[in-house]
Amino acid sequence: MLKRRTLLFFALCLPVSCLSQSDNSVSKTIEITGKVRNPGKYELRDQMRIADAVDIAGGFLDFANTRKIMLIRGTERRNFNYRDWVQGKRSEENILLERGDVIVVP
Repeated sequence: MLKRRTLLFFALCLPVSCLSQSDNSVSKTIEITGKVRNPGKYELRDQMRIADAVDIAGGFLDFANTRKIMLIRGTERRNFNYRDWVQGKRSEENILLERGDVIVVP
């Protein structure tokens, strides 16, 4: 339970201190954290969406909550239900990523 709380705290506090648009190294990257095989920063590619970022990060680890993926963009939070998306539902949630986006997979 402590790990989940720590991850949530991290997700809520990260954008203000780490995602400065003036930082050139961050401006062309996205970050994916949590229960993926290879969490980290990745180059933002043209037409990259949330599901693409999960693929690039090696997919989900066991026990990842694929229904409650969070996209953090500045102070904005958006949910992405990967399981529904795979079933052809809620395709509008799989949005295009922008520089500095952070994806959290609980």
